[in-house]
Amino acid sequence: MPSEIVERIQKTRRYRGTPPRVELLDIADHNFAMQGIPDKEQRGRPDILHHCLLNTLDTPLARSGMLKVHFQVHDGRVFLVDAETRVPRNYNRFLGIIAQLLQNNHVPVEKPFHMTKIAENLTEFLRPQDYDHVCIFSRTGELLDLVTHFIQSINSKVMVVIGAFQGGFFQGKTLQELRKKPSHLMSISPLGLTASTVASRVMYAYEMAMNREHHKD
Repeated sequence: MPSEIVERIQKTRRYRGTPPRVELLDIADHNFAMQGIPDKEQRGRPDILHHCLLNTLDTPLARSGMLKVHFQVHDGRVFLVDAETRVPRNYNRFLGIIAQLLQNNHVPVEKPFHMTKIAENLTEFLRPQDYDHVCIFSRTGELLDLVTHFIQSINSKVMVVIGAFQGGFFQGKTLQELRKKPSHLMSISPLGLTASTVASRVMYAYEMAMNREHHKD
């Protein structure tokens, strides 16, 4: 948790059990202390990540081993989530796991790790990757039929990027790094959909594209 927020929390209330410095920043608990901090719209919403992980890992695509799930946190670190990880549906348990992950860079304490840091920043993460195409999802992107799009790239290695934050857009440096590879700014609706809804639609569209290609002959 950022030091300026820790100081505000310590001045205004007693914290429960966990010292604020190692407590997970959550706007539901810390909204009063987050006023005026940089990038507020993109911080303090671990519930969005929780929903996205539940929706992506509980899919045929993930269970068949055809999906790799990564997420990046505000300080830049990139984590890999093992496809067989059973994310707890209880939100408080999830918060505890992510707090431990941010402290130790992996969970659980001993191998095999369910979540582990694989890069210090996006540049380090992307450098060894051999993705053929990067799909960046945004309400401002080109409105496309996802199934048709994925059929066209069914034999390619595709990276899908979804912003798991409450508002705003990807930072300029993030887009700059992503666009060093062939990329496409895409949308599934002109409406502002939640990240977890976008994730679900994307997974389903890719599965439909695979099924159509499989039965084409």
